[in-house]
Amino acid sequence: MNTKIVCPVCDRAAIEVDTCPNCQTDLSLIRMLSELPLIVSTTPDFSWLKWSIGILLTAILVGWEIWVH
Repeated sequence: MNTKIVCPVCDRAAIEVDTCPNCQTDLSLIRMLSELPLIVSTTPDFSWLKWSIGILLTAILVGWEIWVH
């Protein structure tokens, strides 16, 4: 389905074809870019970092107990 776009060269509105009827500008790339799907932003997952810190702290505490006794 072709959406209606505005020509960036001559500002003609409601163009449904790939070439502007007013100035003959090729609008196919602009049409393709405007029809790209939106990307949903994702938040980074730092669960590996939490596990790594937990294991590191456990190792330090166990090592300290072994060294002290």
